Amino acid sequence: MGFGARLDPTSRVRGGVRISEPWNLTMGRKSSIGEGATIWACAPVRIGDRTVVSQYCFLTSSQRVGTQECPMPIEIGDDVWIATESVVVGGVSVPNGVLVGARSVVSDSVDRWTIATGQPARSRREREYQGVRS
Repeated sequence: MGFGARLDPTSRVRGGVRISEPWNLTMGRKSSIGEGATIWACAPVRIGDRTVVSQYCFLTSSQRVGTQECPMPIEIGDDVWIATESVVVGGVSVPNGVLVGARSVVSDSVDRWTIATGQPARSRREREYQGVRS
């Protein structure tokens, strides 16, 4: 990836991914970013272990407040799946175990180990899992 991005050797970034300011990106073990995803990393973007950011997702670590562009970090936990064409905005933390449904917009907190869908995304129900919650 280069330019200062901190990627675990087991992480994967697919073709056509666009990352601005890659020195602000950190990816954990066995995580991946799908084809055509866009990450505007004007503030730190941390993607945890075993996490998938699917194809054509958009992560932007800034928000406009009035006329000002305000950098705001994004924290994505472990065992998270952000499904196709979803959006995660700056200042949001997606906790461990969340499954974000396709084309959802995460602009506020959601509960850990839940399925979150909608625009804006809301926790709809607990997510089934196998193993130990992290």
